[in-house]
Order: sequence, then C-alpha cells, then structure tokens
Amino acid sequence: MEKITKADLRQPDLFVESASQSWVFVEKHFKVIMSLLVLAVLASAIYIAKNFIDERSEKHAINDLYPIETEVLKIKDGFEKAKRGAVDTPEDEATKALRPEMKKATGDLQTDYGASLGRLETFATSHQDNVAGAEASLIAAGIYSDYQKADRAV
Repeated sequence: MEKITKADLRQPDLFVESASQSWVFVEKHFKVIMSLLVLAVLASAIYIAKNFIDERSEKHAINDLYPIETEVLKIKDGFEKAKRGAVDTPEDEATKALRPEMKKATGDLQTDYGASLGRLETFATSHQDNVAGAEASLIAAGIYSDYQKADRAV
C-alpha cells in the first residue's frame, strides 16, 4: 500500500474533477441539451396521444362490429344446428330469443343472410385499419368460402 503524500492531497480528487468538467460541458451546451430534452418530452407526448387515439378508435370499431357480428353468427349457427339436426328446448322465452333460429340453408347467399352479410362486408372495408375490420373480413370470407365463392372470399 502506498503512502499518500501532501502533494497528492492538494490535487483535486477524481470525483470533484469529473463533476467540474461535466458542469462546464453542461453550461457550454445548455441550449442544445434543453432542446433535446424538450424534443424528447414532446415526442413522448405525441406517441402517447397517438396510441390513446388508436386504442379508442379500435374500441369504437369493436363496439360497432358487435351487433353485426352477432346477427351474422346467429344465422350461421342456426344453419349449422339445422344441418346437424340438433334440437334445442329452451326453458323460457328469454333464452329462446337468444338462440339461433334453426332452418336449413337454401344455398343462396342473399336468401340465407340477406343484408346482414352486406353490412358485415361494408364494415370490413370501412375499418381496414382496425383489428375489428380484419375480424369482420375473416367472418365474411368464411361464409363466402362455405358457399363456394372463393373469389369473393379473397
């Protein structure tokens, strides 16, 4: 172990020297540092606002899709249950209203689904940027595929 001399004690230590140099740098480049800090805060605020708006629009799109999706899937479930021959015996009128009507599919898309499939397709094209639009297009594509309309499904 080395002995510390009086000359060593008179010199500033490493911490004080580096702090002094850092402070001189900050004073010299204060405007640039503050500009970068303000820019970073603004960029963060814009990013957070954009995410908030995107999330809100996605929630609205999902809420708008729900009634259309429910109607189409209720019709589709009724066709599938009629195909299997499943018999539902609901206990009361409230549960009967929620269950799909069992009828066989005619094979004609317009007769079977009517305007509900058109609304689903319109929703899918108007909400292409949202996950809800993709979900609507997948449901419509599945129905078109069931009716051997591959060009419409694509």
